[in-house]
Amino acid sequence: MHQLDYLEQEIDMDVATPPTEQVGRKLVREAIEIQAAEGLSNTTVARVLGYSPSVWSQVKNGKYPGNGKELYIRLQHWLRARLLRNETPDTEFVLTRVARYVLTICRRAGAMPTIGLVVTPSGAGKTLALLEHKRRTGHRCIYIQAGECMSTRVALLGEVANKLGMDVAPTSTAAQRYHTVRKKLAEMYAGGAAEPVVILIDEATTLRPDTINMLRNLHDDPACRLAIVLADTWRLGEELAARGRRSLPGGYEQLTSRAGAQYRMAAGDGICQADVTLVADSILAGLGHTRRLPVRSYTALHGHAQEPGALRNVQHRLKAVCDMAETAGARPTYSVSELDFVAPMLGATCVMTHT
Repeated sequence: MHQLDYLEQEIDMDVATPPTEQVGRKLVREAIEIQAAEGLSNTTVARVLGYSPSVWSQVKNGKYPGNGKELYIRLQHWLRARLLRNETPDTEFVLTRVARYVLTICRRAGAMPTIGLVVTPSGAGKTLALLEHKRRTGHRCIYIQAGECMSTRVALLGEVANKLGMDVAPTSTAAQRYHTVRKKLAEMYAGGAAEPVVILIDEATTLRPDTINMLRNLHDDPACRLAIVLADTWRLGEELAARGRRSLPGGYEQLTSRAGAQYRMAAGDGICQADVTLVADSILAGLGHTRRLPVRSYTALHGHAQEPGALRNVQHRLKAVCDMAETAGARPTYSVSELDFVAPMLGATCVMTHT
């Protein structure tokens, strides 16, 4: 699809200034090109625009006798919505309550410097907040999504070295990589004249005990004073509490006693309605839906956010409705019934009876 300049302005169907006749004709040509490229029927395009197939056929043939200004506004709104949906990432950072806590932990860890712990349920926005802190902080902050492939000292030190702009020999040992990384961190810290490097470790429970202890050693080293944030789901809290479950050199007490910044989301502390509304509105904007939803829809989404998956459920429901509507050639309203109708697409069960 052509990203035309005349689509770059925000459109509100109720107050938009009608496009000029020249721009309107360009909008019609753009819609016709999209229809041909994607094999859309006249019925599908007509439903999206709110007209009958015969009316859209007249428009394509240049014989539409109706209100051209209203037609052009509807075309502009549809094309702008498609452009927004194509350009917007799957997920965007939203400053929710959880995000504020995570950002605060990251800032505090770097300022002290100290070890930070972040424990939230899956889907609460932890990863997006960590990435946002990385974006705001720049080159002195490293984000690593650990996972099983980063669980060992050799692998993690190699990744840290890479993020710091250094090359390490593939055959180098953990001890050799440790001393290389330590020297670089010490240079960047400059004896306390500069801020310490902050390393954000997502999915921290996949790290082996000796890998975690190695990070603690870098933190304790006065030459580099690495600031660390370990983040994961409630598994991380369980691991830290179960001192005998894994053999951590020095014990978990040495780690947790150094954690001067902690945010542990309680199991009963669900996602609040305000955060659900913020996230939903952000996702809807990316889908080209510029109006607020009915209160009942926000309430239904809040209920889904209390299920495993949290805010990801909100994203999945809204995008599933959008996809279903586009396939059917309809304009989604994101009503409670539509949010429930797409449940089977997400592996869930419909609550309502749909006929």
